[in-house]
Amino acid sequence: MRHGVGAIVLALSAMPSSALDNKACEPCHSKIVQSYSATGMARSSGRAGSGPFRESLRDGAFTSPAGATEYKVSKQPNGLFFDFRQGDVQGQRQLDYFVGSGIVGRSYLTSIDGFLFQAPVSYYSAAARWGLSPGFERSEEINLMREAEPGCLNCHTSEVQPTPGTSNGYKSPPFLHDGVTCERCHGAAPEHMTGGSGIVNPAKLDAARRDSICAQCHLPGAVEIARSGKQRAYRPGDRLSDSVVVFVVEGASRATTVNGHFEQLAQSACWRSSAGKLWCGTCHDPHRTIAEVDKASFYRSRCQTCHQQAACKASRQARLKEHDNCITCHMPRTPAVTVQHAAFTNHSIPRRPQTPDEPQPSASLLAPFPGFASTGRELGLAYATVAIRDNDRAWGMRAFDLLREANANAPDDIKVSSRLAQLYDRMGQEQTACGFYGRIVAADATQNAAAVNLGICLAKDGNLEESIRLWKGALQRSPALESARVNLAVAQYRKGDAAAARASLREGLKFNPVSTKILQLLREMEGP
Repeated sequence: MRHGVGAIVLALSAMPSSALDNKACEPCHSKIVQSYSATGMARSSGRAGSGPFRESLRDGAFTSPAGATEYKVSKQPNGLFFDFRQGDVQGQRQLDYFVGSGIVGRSYLTSIDGFLFQAPVSYYSAAARWGLSPGFERSEEINLMREAEPGCLNCHTSEVQPTPGTSNGYKSPPFLHDGVTCERCHGAAPEHMTGGSGIVNPAKLDAARRDSICAQCHLPGAVEIARSGKQRAYRPGDRLSDSVVVFVVEGASRATTVNGHFEQLAQSACWRSSAGKLWCGTCHDPHRTIAEVDKASFYRSRCQTCHQQAACKASRQARLKEHDNCITCHMPRTPAVTVQHAAFTNHSIPRRPQTPDEPQPSASLLAPFPGFASTGRELGLAYATVAIRDNDRAWGMRAFDLLREANANAPDDIKVSSRLAQLYDRMGQEQTACGFYGRIVAADATQNAAAVNLGICLAKDGNLEESIRLWKGALQRSPALESARVNLAVAQYRKGDAAAARASLREGLKFNPVSTKILQLLREMEGP
């Protein structure tokens, strides 16, 4: 069985529907708004092909690592497109929206019938080339069915417009404002504009609330778990720890990731010895972009707010061109483990340059990030998420014991029940898993993973009618679920409705024209 759709981890919800764009702030804060509009955060999303950034198409053609799939990105009068070829199957998709400022690169989203999917192609600015997107790098088969993740949209766009009751459906446009607006860090503007106190200044908050504003998008950890019963979205001025628990791998070195700056900073001796005084705003001005020629002196001046103002001996001895450039040695550019062709600034601020040969602590357990407290429920969900994602049996057993206890204390907790059902399923205890799936769907019919798996349970018992109903419902909420579509077509065919079965499969090819399973099944049903 083991159909694993429907992540239990909840990304932070989008800003309330009253969110305004930055122009609302301009009458009173014109210089800040104009300066901010040129930053990477302000330009972190939009319609593909829009804005001042332009991707080079000189290296628009490339292949998967072993050459099984060919890709080519091109610009046409109505936008950016990518062509793909895998075996005898070829096709074309439009790149509808971009995510990423272009400073490091950009990823893209494609829209089909109002459902958003991650494109397998991305642009890498440093190399000025196209390649496979993060998470797609090792795949020889093209994947056109990876749903757009709410967490990516919520951190790169403003006022996301999800279609209620769907997994990855969005209204048109999927987000009302490009990039990150002022309200993401300062709170709701309408109340402030009418004389209320809705706006916050991060620098004037206590350390936990101040740091939460940056951490909401720059502290991914190993896994993030929403707290039980937490309904309200995080808002600037809240403590992030009241909404979610962020877990890291205890004892492991924090590898450089795309948005793990806050996690690395917390490892630094500077941060630990500052007693809460050092924060992202100590070194970064989020309202403006520092020119390349000014970066060395600007960031050195930030370091000198704590360190003595003496010329760097290392720079004199080595006669570095970057005279007294603290960043060169203490915050070097490091290849990111999650993105190819890209390097990111090391925010752990090592006192001496690190070498790849240095022994690293062994990873053993998940632990809440400092400042976050966890119950057994959140810890169990965290272990289960990583165990299912990485197919780690040992961590799955840790999750199992914690989740059984959490389920006994709160049997109506759907998140706990869902992960526990998946673990039972993986352990081969299908009857127990099916019982959980049935109770989950009875409580919330929109739970796709449980609905698809319950359909499988019922089909094995001969109840194809109910299975078909469940799979159709799941496909309405997430039409690219291949397992639900294949099972639906087989059930329809067995009930004697071959035309409906073929129609279901052809609908699936609209979302994934290179699906081996769908193509093979369609050939079998259509005959020689």
